[in-house]
Amino acid sequence: MPPLDPLTLPLDGVRLIEASAGTGKTHNIVTLFLRLLLEKDADISRILVVTFTNAATEELRGRLRERLRAAWAEAANHGPKDPVLAAVWEPLDEAQRSQAQRRLWDAVCRMDEAAVFTIHGFCQRMLQEFAFESAVPFDWDVLPDDGDLYREAAADFWRHLMKSADTLKARWLLDTWDGPKGLLKALEALKSPVRPRILPLPPEKDDSDFSALHELFEKIRALWNKGRSDIEDILRHHQGLDRRSYTRPVIQNALDTMDALVECGMPPLSLPDPFKRFTPRSLAAKSKGGRAPSHPFFDLCGRYEDLLQELLNSNRLGVLRSAYGFMEQAVSRRKEAERSLAFDDLLQRFQEALSGPVGSKLAEAVRQKYPVALIDEFQDTDPVQYWIFQRIYIAPNGPGPLCLIGDPKQAIYSFRGADIFAYMRAKRDAGPDSVYTMTTNWRSSSGLVRAVNHLFSRHPYPFVFHEDIPFHEVQSAGRADQEPLRVNGTVPAALQIRFIPTKGLDCTREGFITAEAAERAAAADCAGVIVRLLNLSQKGLAGIGNRPIQARDLAVLVRSHREGRMVQEALRRRGVASVSLQRESVFDAPEAADLLAVLSAVAEPADDRLLRTALATEILGWNALRLHSLEDDEALMEDVQNRFHRYRDLWHRHGFLAAFMTLFKEENVPGHVRALPAGEQRLTNLLHLAELLHAASASHPGTDRLLRWFADRLHQENAPEEEQLRLESDENLVQVVTIHKSKGLEYPIVFVPFPWTIKPRGFKDLEAVRFHDPDDLMLCVDLGSDSLDDHRQLAYREDLAECLRLVYVALTRAKYLCITSWGRINKAAASAMAWLLFPKSELDPLKDPPKSAMGALTGEDDLRKELAALVSSADGAMALEEAEWGMGDVWVPKEDRDPVFQARTFRPRLDLPWRVTSYTHMALGAEPHTPDYDAAADDVQGEEDASQAMDAIFLFPRGPRAGRCLHEIFEKIDFSTVTPPDAENVVAETLSRHGLEPAWVKPVLSMVENVLATPLPELPGTLRHIGLKDRLNELEFHFPVARLDPAGLGQAVRGHAFYEPSVEGLQFEALQGLMRGFIDVVFRFQGRYFIADYKSNHLGNRVEDYRRKRLEQAMHHHRYPLQLLLYTVAVHRYLAFRLPDYNYDSHFGGVFYFFVRGMRPESTEHSGVFFHRPPKVLVEHLDALFHQPSGLFGSPFQGSHQSAFSGV
Repeated sequence: MPPLDPLTLPLDGVRLIEASAGTGKTHNIVTLFLRLLLEKDADISRILVVTFTNAATEELRGRLRERLRAAWAEAANHGPKDPVLAAVWEPLDEAQRSQAQRRLWDAVCRMDEAAVFTIHGFCQRMLQEFAFESAVPFDWDVLPDDGDLYREAAADFWRHLMKSADTLKARWLLDTWDGPKGLLKALEALKSPVRPRILPLPPEKDDSDFSALHELFEKIRALWNKGRSDIEDILRHHQGLDRRSYTRPVIQNALDTMDALVECGMPPLSLPDPFKRFTPRSLAAKSKGGRAPSHPFFDLCGRYEDLLQELLNSNRLGVLRSAYGFMEQAVSRRKEAERSLAFDDLLQRFQEALSGPVGSKLAEAVRQKYPVALIDEFQDTDPVQYWIFQRIYIAPNGPGPLCLIGDPKQAIYSFRGADIFAYMRAKRDAGPDSVYTMTTNWRSSSGLVRAVNHLFSRHPYPFVFHEDIPFHEVQSAGRADQEPLRVNGTVPAALQIRFIPTKGLDCTREGFITAEAAERAAAADCAGVIVRLLNLSQKGLAGIGNRPIQARDLAVLVRSHREGRMVQEALRRRGVASVSLQRESVFDAPEAADLLAVLSAVAEPADDRLLRTALATEILGWNALRLHSLEDDEALMEDVQNRFHRYRDLWHRHGFLAAFMTLFKEENVPGHVRALPAGEQRLTNLLHLAELLHAASASHPGTDRLLRWFADRLHQENAPEEEQLRLESDENLVQVVTIHKSKGLEYPIVFVPFPWTIKPRGFKDLEAVRFHDPDDLMLCVDLGSDSLDDHRQLAYREDLAECLRLVYVALTRAKYLCITSWGRINKAAASAMAWLLFPKSELDPLKDPPKSAMGALTGEDDLRKELAALVSSADGAMALEEAEWGMGDVWVPKEDRDPVFQARTFRPRLDLPWRVTSYTHMALGAEPHTPDYDAAADDVQGEEDASQAMDAIFLFPRGPRAGRCLHEIFEKIDFSTVTPPDAENVVAETLSRHGLEPAWVKPVLSMVENVLATPLPELPGTLRHIGLKDRLNELEFHFPVARLDPAGLGQAVRGHAFYEPSVEGLQFEALQGLMRGFIDVVFRFQGRYFIADYKSNHLGNRVEDYRRKRLEQAMHHHRYPLQLLLYTVAVHRYLAFRLPDYNYDSHFGGVFYFFVRGMRPESTEHSGVFFHRPPKVLVEHLDALFHQPSGLFGSPFQGSHQSAFSGV
């Protein structure tokens, strides 16, 4: 592959130029453009330049204008210094030089006519100019995002599907996809600019297949009920069975499981392992000498297993195929009706036109209009784009001129439809003699260039596909070395690895640092290094050339927005301001939910609940005292309602924006929001949201329609450009940037704190696997073929290759210094960085499963030695440093240290941010405004052995939906008077409303009876002794908290072993405001008050899995002791407020956690019941810790609950 010389590159045929990071790709494109103007006498409007983003188009256009103007000025001054101009100028005579000068001036004056487009802009222009040939209407609009159309089509298809499905199929559809959103997500792999090759596509089976399954299961039930004893006798006494596999416990488990399935009556759509013990396949595999037992029942079970597998596979494929076809047709019809095209449609319609009957004439017409083309960022192409340029520029009478420029090592946009395999195909088509490489890095220091060369050249397959994407070492031009970075008087190693030791961090049993602990440590260490650099800079000990390092010189590159927020928080703790450059949707910002709450109150100002919710948002900023004043001040409430009525009237009469801006001003929204952390960004988000709502109000008029649209946009994926977060300022701030966003940019100093998170996804559970055929490089999607596992390996390999390209982009953004992190981190061996740091020289990743050598290292010392060897062989370009994540120095900018004005006197009282929080928010990071309803109902399971006994309730669905259903049943039932028929009615009606099958009525009813009849520890009775007048259901509380942070909470429970694990590792921010919660039930028994919480968690398939030891494990796994304490403090405050003679010892009984699946009256160990009574001293200590001196809200409970107990 010859190196590129832009002054001698032939300007004909097809030329492919492979760049590397920092080698001046854009500069060389401008050079070729200038040569075409002067050497080929090309008109500026007829040189097609295509790139892939609007920003890149504007940059390229600006660079062209600047270079042309400079070239004309040099030519006019009789001494061109531009090397391109000088090379062209030298052989010309005076008349020719004068003509060239006029040509340059003409190009400068006509720069607005330059044909510099994005690929979509080019196709749009061609469809408009050649409308007849393209068979498209003259008046059509570009649709920036067709996601809404696909979501509507998915909902339509789902309604059609559910309407025609029987009960069993409907259950399977819900279990498989849960709804249209899940189905649409499963089809993401099929949505592509080029139609993929789909494997396989059998015809969909009709509903009779599910009927056949139902019929077969009924035969199983009938034969089981008739011949159970014979079947049990065979399993227990047949001489041919291997008794090491079919032990007594295993057989009993199989029998119990079949009993439960038969009793349940519903054909299972997923077979538990004990069921398979009855199949001929299992029996034959576990028999000696081929003497497997036989029975018609076993044959039925085997037929059921085979039919189920075949049925689910064929129906899944059929539904996906039908959904794909339905949605494509529906969206296409909708676009035709609205005369609109999405961006991908522009390419597809132009391709269709070029391949149609007049395609040759159209291609020739385009080529006549643009005789030469320069395609920038060609590594981000796809097969459709490449086909279009092939069709136009590789003509029968000779190819080109077509110049393709890109860096395949920076192809990182597959999620946008970019296809590196299209680039590979183009490279093969061009041939080795037409491929050139750029070998001089003009961006980075010589040390950083050496370090990157060293890291990537050590691996025989640095980018997996070595033949198509090789790594060529580049040379440094030395520009950055002229003004080097110096720290404490020396030039630091250009690539530094900060080693995170395991000591002091949470580790797995195998001694690996947990991912969460490693991320926290790396973020803190990154912030610490930034603070040290900035402090040294202010002392004159760190700088670039003759200037100090500034915050804007520093960039932190992350893979995800979550990582970015973690870094920003670590920087904020150290006093360092930062800005996040991200593609996150503004609808995901917290301000969006707050604004929706405010606008909902504007739409319904008479609704007190909506109004109070709106006032409590951070947008309006009412604190607890002001909200409380609404209780007694009718005039204040009326004034607020009148204002919101006026805002609604403005909305109806003058539109959304008039109402918003009036509210914005009169409610002093800027003042409230600017006072919050990151206030400028929040204010920017609010104004951005208002702008989007104003635009949407044209197509969604009225308050109700606009608010529905707004609610639908919240938390929607793949934000279009106009919805992406905007920057609040361009001050001197540290930049936190995603790696994808950083591509094409450069920063003096770069941090890559989380390189181990850049690793391939897991493809094991994906329904649709995208991969490329190794033979013809065509995109394929496997929906479940016999070769699915092999295709998953291909997909994994492709994903690893893109992750390696992500690492390359991250490490090459720096001009002087790049700092990254590493350590013995759990699952880091599967990352792209491990692939580079620990290469396996004997591995061929195209034949063998790709792995790094990190997994072979036995401990932290081995890891250090490997990294030290890597660094020592880098000739001073790399360094290995020890990470430090403890809280160290903070950054105080110099202007704050030496103020011009006298500092104001510090007041010791700090107003902390006021907000509502909850146990769920503190423990799990969830929103604090709803009950948890067992959001994590799948607990950490014990070992599943074959001897587990099972009854029907263990098969009951898991998750929040099931949890809500069971909570509602217990809320409705009167424990003391309910009769079996009444209970059955409640169970049936509640199951139906939650979308659960009637077949669950009997198992759930049995469970309810078990719960009500189970003896309770510490009480001489059961729940049947608790009447309605002695219990409060779904009790919501709010109590004020003066100040609370993880450290204070940890100190409070220190010495109480039961609670300590529940507060370890909590990461919520220090808070002031209200603690909110929902208590399932508070009941009174013999003058004492108890708390109870229903848990539907699935701990196992045996009653033994719900004994005290396992319950304690589940309690600690979910931090339930923390919940227990918070609920106890709330009830303690409530009782102290309501009972004149309240005494904790005599009035508060304790807390029950009812794990309802495992409660059994016959159990002597209180199976499924966890009871605990917090020590009085701890409750009073926490009450004091939370205490708010103002005494606001004497009772933590609001509304009717305050008098729900008679006499309380």
